Amino acid sequence: MTKSLTSKLMLKQRLFNMRMSKSTHLREHLDQLNPILLDLRYIDEKVSDEYAALILLVSLPLSYGNFVQSFIVGKETVSLEEVRSSLHNRELLHNAIGSGSGTDNKASGLMANRSKDGKKAIASVVKDVDLTRLWHMRLAIMSERGMQILSKEYLLGGHKIKSLEFYEHCVFGKLHRSKFP
Repeated sequence: MTKSLTSKLMLKQRLFNMRMSKSTHLREHLDQLNPILLDLRYIDEKVSDEYAALILLVSLPLSYGNFVQSFIVGKETVSLEEVRSSLHNRELLHNAIGSGSGTDNKASGLMANRSKDGKKAIASVVKDVDLTRLWHMRLAIMSERGMQILSKEYLLGGHKIKSLEFYEHCVFGKLHRSKFP
């Protein structure tokens, strides 16, 4: 690849026109992006890490809209590695949920977290009971019966509610303060 203006123009056109179709896998899309970024660096065309990350987010299909919105909320800067890592985590979670059979010993999700030093990734399997408890907490300590109604109406992402253990904090969370005498 030469360092001519034509090369720069062609590479930038490929970069800006890159779109991921619904049928394309994430790995394939990233494999299309990486050579373009490498070629641009080879011809000494500077593409900042944040700019590349934003281009990747924009190139995703509309089905990733919620992911993109929740990913950028509250952030002032973003890195390409951070976007890639989050996209991989999203894909792992969707694959694990899609392939689960709903039994207690099968995983219904896979969560990955970074350690505090930011170097090691820690993956943990999320079981159905853990997801039930998570929905219980997200819905302000909603009862099992209420969550079963929401589950029947497919408002919990297709998750089937399992029975919860008794938690003391749930009881205290529902207590109301007495009026001041």
